[in-house]
Amino acid sequence: MYEAGSARRKLFKKTPKPQQLSKLATVLKPYSSGLALHNVLSPAMPEITVAKQRDLEFKAEIVVNATRYEAVGQNKKIAKANVSEMVLRDLCLQHLSAQGDEEQQLDEVEPNSYEALLMTNVASFAVHKLLEEWNASLLAVNWQPTISSPSADGIKIRSQLPPNPTSYVPTSLLVFMVPQVKFENDGETILGSTDQKIYKARARVDGQCFFGTGSSKKLARMAAAQDACKTLFGVEY
Repeated sequence: MYEAGSARRKLFKKTPKPQQLSKLATVLKPYSSGLALHNVLSPAMPEITVAKQRDLEFKAEIVVNATRYEAVGQNKKIAKANVSEMVLRDLCLQHLSAQGDEEQQLDEVEPNSYEALLMTNVASFAVHKLLEEWNASLLAVNWQPTISSPSADGIKIRSQLPPNPTSYVPTSLLVFMVPQVKFENDGETILGSTDQKIYKARARVDGQCFFGTGSSKKLARMAAAQDACKTLFGVEY
């Protein structure tokens, strides 16, 4: 971020300080990684494709400058944000490493140049990421979960979801919401002629059973937890 700050100081060096701050506040609006990348690559922004993986994650792909980038996330939005951040990071680092005398080059930045556009959007994304971290920390401090009265079976279920519930792995979220949840292995099968094992699992919550399958016991439990979270709390991954 020092490099981006150096570029901006050059852009505003001939402007009186109050006007500098006004312009800087206008330029440094918080942008998500996807919006920042779109601003840099527009109007030739490549399409980001997203596909669901067997391990309950989504994989996002994009090709920029003949390089394929891939990133995963627990939902499509997170996967796209992750791959956009990866591309934005590489564009910034590649541009800086291509400069001979870094400080000298930054002192020659033109307001409408690609470098100014790139650094402005990298800085805007940094502001966005910082604000997200601050908001998450404030929510974590102020949020006080409550636990409902025990059911007939003595199961206690939290009545309030945590902030950003989809940022939790399904098994972690279910255990958080229902500390007494029980996971059980439910056998395994062989898939066709590939000799690949498919494991089965179930999650028991207050007399209800939720089922899941996966290529490992861990993934099977995760699938069962995902089904439980969707049915009980309306959380969709």
